[in-house]
Amino acid sequence: MSMTAAVPIGPTTLYGPLPVALVAVYDAERGRTNLSTVAWTGVAATKPPQLTLSLKPERLTTELLGRERRLTLLPVTRELVTTADFCGTVSGREVDKFAECGLEPVPLAGRREAIPAGAPIAVLCSCERDFDLGSHRLFILRVDDVLLAPELVDPDGAAAPARAGLVGWLHGAYHALGEPLGFFGSSRARPAIYRRRMAKLRQRTRIEKASKKR
Repeated sequence: MSMTAAVPIGPTTLYGPLPVALVAVYDAERGRTNLSTVAWTGVAATKPPQLTLSLKPERLTTELLGRERRLTLLPVTRELVTTADFCGTVSGREVDKFAECGLEPVPLAGRREAIPAGAPIAVLCSCERDFDLGSHRLFILRVDDVLLAPELVDPDGAAAPARAGLVGWLHGAYHALGEPLGFFGSSRARPAIYRRRMAKLRQRTRIEKASKKR
């Protein structure tokens, strides 16, 4: 591909891929946790750990987060794509999404929102501030804790999220993450270190693929 004959398409949000996540936030009025699907989220800072979340003002999640100020982000896996898609197409004002999707709600200690039993990663957050950006409202989230399924933690304690089979969002479609192509600093790594690190990354991918076949 070449940009020598680039075609301008005007200012737009055609940017990605983006992470896909389910948002779990407690709905006090209905006495249940609501699940919604988002892709406009990302990392804002590491000290303290902070994320961003951008939502349309009319969404129920925006209303609930404005009152509750706590939520849990659940990165979407291959197994959760259908659930995530459904949760993004119906409103929690009319539908109990846990019930409709056959999900078992798992309570979280010290929090009101529940999470689906099959979610392998849960990022527990509190809303620190929010801003009106016009079409969307931007929330700055403080990360309170991260929960990982045991199979996503190596014996040495290192997190191995690649085994979860995460997906991304690009131009209206869900895409599975593929084979690892490198690691931070790989362009400057000595050959022996590069081979060792890449072998480990690929082994993690093979483990994840094997687990999907069982």
